[in-house]
Amino acid sequence: MLKSMYNSLSNRVIIVVSLSVIVVVSLASYFTFITSMRTINETALRNLQEILALHTHALERYIDDLSSYSLNIRKNEVLMRAILHDEPPGYHDIVNLRSIKNIFYGRTDIYNFFLYLPRQGRVYEISRNNPNLRIYSELGIRENAWYLSASQGPSFAYFDPGNFDSDGRQLLTLYRAIINIQDQETIAIVKLSVIPEILAQTFSDDSRRVGIFDENGRVIYTNDSTTITDEKADELFARAQHSNENMAFSVALEGGYYMAIINRSENLGWTSLFVVPANEVYGAIEYTQTVLVWIGGGAVATAILLIVLLIKVQTRSLVRLINNVSEIRDYSLNAQISEKGNPEVANLARAINSMLRRIQELVSQNFVSKINEKEAQLKNLETQLNSHFLYNTLQAISSKALMAENREVSDMVNALAYTLRYLVKSDGMVRIENELAHLNRYFLLQKARFEERLITNIEVEEKALTQYIPKLSIQILAENSIKHGLEKMLGAININVRIYVEEEYLYIKVSDDGGGITPERLNEVREAIQRKEKNCMIPKPNIGLGSLTVRLELLYSGQASFDIYSQEGIGATSVIKLPYEGK
Repeated sequence: MLKSMYNSLSNRVIIVVSLSVIVVVSLASYFTFITSMRTINETALRNLQEILALHTHALERYIDDLSSYSLNIRKNEVLMRAILHDEPPGYHDIVNLRSIKNIFYGRTDIYNFFLYLPRQGRVYEISRNNPNLRIYSELGIRENAWYLSASQGPSFAYFDPGNFDSDGRQLLTLYRAIINIQDQETIAIVKLSVIPEILAQTFSDDSRRVGIFDENGRVIYTNDSTTITDEKADELFARAQHSNENMAFSVALEGGYYMAIINRSENLGWTSLFVVPANEVYGAIEYTQTVLVWIGGGAVATAILLIVLLIKVQTRSLVRLINNVSEIRDYSLNAQISEKGNPEVANLARAINSMLRRIQELVSQNFVSKINEKEAQLKNLETQLNSHFLYNTLQAISSKALMAENREVSDMVNALAYTLRYLVKSDGMVRIENELAHLNRYFLLQKARFEERLITNIEVEEKALTQYIPKLSIQILAENSIKHGLEKMLGAININVRIYVEEEYLYIKVSDDGGGITPERLNEVREAIQRKEKNCMIPKPNIGLGSLTVRLELLYSGQASFDIYSQEGIGATSVIKLPYEGK
């Protein structure tokens, strides 16, 4: 029976044509898959390397900024004079107290600060857990390993990783030697332990493990110490040292296989690794392979079925089709099969052309999706770096003013810097204690403008400090008192802020003894508040109150209220009433 089937010309043609279609489609799918796999793999690795290079550059800027900051003690002439001339310890305590606190509070990422004076055997310590400056004696400072490492040139600096704060966050410790230029003697050691928040912000992707190693292979930072153990860290660093050309290698870690992307900092001598799940790199390849298999299989099955039905009737058209299909191997995916001929052959030609177009679309979609994802990540990083740059710039200006002994300007710049940080990074709901800290900075800036004309007083019950309230709600009330009370008067004004809990409600009262509001104007404001219409029925000067009213309505669904009381010529009082939750 098989022999008779083979002897049939049409069957032989069917077998030959079917095999040809299978081979052609398989070859086209195979070469398409190989090309797509190579291109997607190269693009994914290249994008990851570019992102890691940007992260490494940000790390270099952070370390350079920290190293420069550790030298601020040298810029303090009074302190340096006391250290160099071996003044009595009591004199050091007086001189160092203010200088060390200024340096400690000059940056928000400093966890603790130590100043070691080996000549006097004296140590000064301050930390976030103990903000009061501790002073004690310690003999044998020069015998510590970190002292010997920090006292060696050319950088006279030594980094010590691996420490953690009380909340379990990893710390980075810098030992900076202060050298007497004349005899190269180490006269002081500055120890800064910082919480490297820039690393946590930069490497925030949960699917990626990150390892940063110094030149000796010690782990400077990792966002997953349970996966990148000491043993695995040694293996990763050793393999990274032998990957000078490819800058990438595969590695088996807990939970599966990963790709390690390498970047080295020439300035620091450190090595950064992105340890990315293999499916993140090869996921698109596997998806393309599956699609191609289904498309190729479907196309082959369709072709064979059409061949069996049509070959006996139209051999010429089928031969022409076979020739056209065979030519696909010699052209790119842009090649199109002629759709001329009888309807059956034309339909088969259109099916194959549709398959080629679908393959082209899938390849393009994979490229575009990956590129869009990486561009979004880069734009998000740029936004973070811009706000961080502006905040750091204000901090640098404050430090300059402080070194110029202009404390008032320093305080104003610090207040503005922290206000910027509060406005940009805080959520919509904040604790009262955080809102009051922001309010104090706001009052500081306003007092610089109005001087003795502005007198403020804040009273708050301790149990109310942890309550969450809408951000800027207290400032809006205080700003309203300044704008409609102080700015319209020539004399001084008292602004009193009182926060207390009464009968399961939290009350926030802001009162002033300014000129007050006319009865007509007060009625207009109250009517607009009752209608709860945002930016409507409230003139532009009161747009803040309108926004506050709408926020209270949306957040508390009618359980909160706002009202304002005033007598013309006596003053005004604004009151916010919220449900007390104690959190």
